[in-house]
Amino acid sequence: MNKRKVSAPASNIGIASLLVVFLVLCLVVFATLSLSTALNDYSQSQKQAQHVTEYYEGDANGN
Repeated sequence: MNKRKVSAPASNIGIASLLVVFLVLCLVVFATLSLSTALNDYSQSQKQAQHVTEYYEGDANGN
């Protein structure tokens, strides 16, 4: 009898595929961190703008 080896398709993932998956995961992590940093910077700049506006309004009113 002829015996054939049946291999699972998931076990035949090559090094190139693993590298692509790893790179995509890295890009997603870096994009998430970049977005988080940008949102934090935007929030801080809004607070700073509010502070400066209040300062100059108070200075103009003589407070």
